[in-house]
Amino acid sequence: MRLRTDEAASRPARELIQQFEPEGRADGTEDDSELTVSIDSSAEAKGGNRDNGSVIRIEIADARSPEKNRSITEGIDPDGILTEEQQIKRAIYRVLADYFGRSLPWGILTGVKPVRFYQKTAKKFPEADTKKLLETEYLLSPGNVRLAAEIDALQEPVIASWRPKTLSLYVGIPVCPAKCSYCSFVSTVLDKKRCLLTDYLPLLENEIRQTGKLFEEYGCVVDSVYIGGGTPSVLAPDEADRLLKVLEEAFDLGNLREFCFEAGRPDTTGPELLRVLADHGVTRVCLNPQSMNADTLTAVNRLYPPEKVGEVYGQIRRAGDFDVNMDLILGLAEESEADFMRSLDEVIAMNPENITVHDLAVKKGTRVKLENGTGDSSRFRPGFFGEIRERLTDAGYLPYYMYRQKYTIGNGENIGWTRPGHESYYNIMMMAEEQTILGIGAGSSGKLFDAGADRFDRVFTVKDLRTYNSRPEELLEKKLAVYRSYLESGVIDNLRVI
Repeated sequence: MRLRTDEAASRPARELIQQFEPEGRADGTEDDSELTVSIDSSAEAKGGNRDNGSVIRIEIADARSPEKNRSITEGIDPDGILTEEQQIKRAIYRVLADYFGRSLPWGILTGVKPVRFYQKTAKKFPEADTKKLLETEYLLSPGNVRLAAEIDALQEPVIASWRPKTLSLYVGIPVCPAKCSYCSFVSTVLDKKRCLLTDYLPLLENEIRQTGKLFEEYGCVVDSVYIGGGTPSVLAPDEADRLLKVLEEAFDLGNLREFCFEAGRPDTTGPELLRVLADHGVTRVCLNPQSMNADTLTAVNRLYPPEKVGEVYGQIRRAGDFDVNMDLILGLAEESEADFMRSLDEVIAMNPENITVHDLAVKKGTRVKLENGTGDSSRFRPGFFGEIRERLTDAGYLPYYMYRQKYTIGNGENIGWTRPGHESYYNIMMMAEEQTILGIGAGSSGKLFDAGADRFDRVFTVKDLRTYNSRPEELLEKKLAVYRSYLESGVIDNLRVI
């Protein structure tokens, strides 16, 4: 769909078109339909009263199907609950919903974290009013309001347990044995001689030491650690042992609520590595099959038999008392609904504490995007996403965190599911944006939280391993300078705003 909009309407119009046409182009250069949005703030439009709101005029012209043409004029209420931009977005949404003949489950919410939006709204209004507001003003479906409320109810006591000067660590190992066709993350494929990884680890260890020394001076306490990637299980057992020892020396890990290691692929995870993790007090291991279908695994360049997943899962259970998370991705290769449900049923049967269901995001730079374009969600019925939720609920799992991405198959969401009492603390705090998270190493990003202002500042690290390896002193000093400024400001001592 082509766009002709005033500046004030450009962003909401593009965001909504992307939601209604997740596999299309936001500018619709090959489309015969055009959306025109104009905002009239003239005295004439306001009826001569400058206190009145502006007027929105929206028109859809479809050269191929003129019977679908739409046109509305709607006033902006300057005293309304929604901001002017939100009212513009809602008006555009109503026209697009009429034109496409369907509504969006998340209404006018197009951001990554709708649960976070629910939580912020719930701070201003009673629960019943929050739910009503989201349905009537933001146009969420009743089912998705319930989903957001369920996740919020599970997260709330975890978030409320936060205390000043507590923080989490993310340690990045952006290296993989091979590149999966759907992956858009910047990760380095492990070279045969492991040269890049060998050069990286001492630099990573130095960043851990320097960061730990600085935050220890200010009495900060680490309550969760997440070692992610990439594929951290590419580390040899002795490399993992050394890395974990450095973490223990640099930070006081005596008050950890969670210590997670994202093993990732079963073909890089074995008993020796798992014993190292157990010896160092790791409490959660991620084993991510993505699919249990042999043809799918081959198609996405994960070259191991699906039986390997069950084999390694057994090794994890024998190695220690770990919580286990297992990821699946909906929409891989040419999988049907039945294919995905078979994978889901196999994973449920293994009985991991956590299952995370991702909706495939077809992003620029992935092999999937280059070979197949934006993908095809027509093989999944709109109600199929609800059936996945029902299957997991029936199996005793609860939704505990959720986020969305652009360009997903069927415009769905990514939901983490948990056995009661086994939710990931790190995932909740990271998604709720209610805690400082230090990103250490290439590909990591951190958040410096100000509880008093209920806001955070991001701290990024270069994504590319080669760049990190070539400029370690410069990159580390820049991050340490930002950390010093944050700590010296005293913001980390602030209490949360209730």
